[in-house]
Amino acid sequence: MASTGEIDYVKQLTYTGELLYGYSQTGETFPYKSDLKNHQQARTEEKPHQCSQCDKTYSCDSDLLIHLKTHMPPYQCSQCDKAYSHISSFKVHLRSHTG
Repeated sequence: MASTGEIDYVKQLTYTGELLYGYSQTGETFPYKSDLKNHQQARTEEKPHQCSQCDKTYSCDSDLLIHLKTHMPPYQCSQCDKAYSHISSFKVHLRSHTG
């Protein structure tokens, strides 16, 4: 099995000149090396990206960035200590202060 991030082969499409990065285990090709790396990590269940605030780990750094937002909710109630990640939940909460 190829190690994570290893390019098994590079294929150049003759009609466009586009390079595709291939993974021989699945036969899939990707337009970017990062897509290949993410695919390999997902297949091997390797999760090298760990949240610094909790024990959760992710195979893709983009998934970790999405998760980190749960630790930093952008909607903070000015009347109490509650904070929310989604505006819809925040709006529902605000109504609890107005009756």
